[in-house]
Amino acid sequence: MGRKKKLKKKKQSGILPYRVDEGRVEVLLVTTSTGRNWTIPKGNVKGALGAVKSAAEEGWEEAGVSGQVREPHVGTYELKKRGKLFSVKVFLCRVTEIALEFPEKDFRQTRWATLAEAAELVKNKGLRKLLGGLDGCVFETA
Repeated sequence: MGRKKKLKKKKQSGILPYRVDEGRVEVLLVTTSTGRNWTIPKGNVKGALGAVKSAAEEGWEEAGVSGQVREPHVGTYELKKRGKLFSVKVFLCRVTEIALEFPEKDFRQTRWATLAEAAELVKNKGLRKLLGGLDGCVFETA
């Protein structure tokens, strides 16, 4: 019997953009590059930027959001894409600005949702579990 080749995990980071309105937490989801599934803004960690700044940059490029990215990360999840395995570190980002124009506006949709709604909308099981586990998390409002 042959052994399965173990895939080396590539590092990615992403943000979970959020807003708090009258005590209600909503998170911003984006469609994947194919447009078929909901996810969070994420991408490869760029060496010079590090995980936090890379995540913030992805939020701007994919969803047009900027804000306060909070450390430490709230969790990680894994995903397989094009035969590669990725480990995604997720940081909370309290949204302070939403741009009308941003680099990937023409091929991504965005959607605000409660944590429970977001957990149902995303397809990735690891991300779904991470979102479901944030109910007790403290979301800063200022």
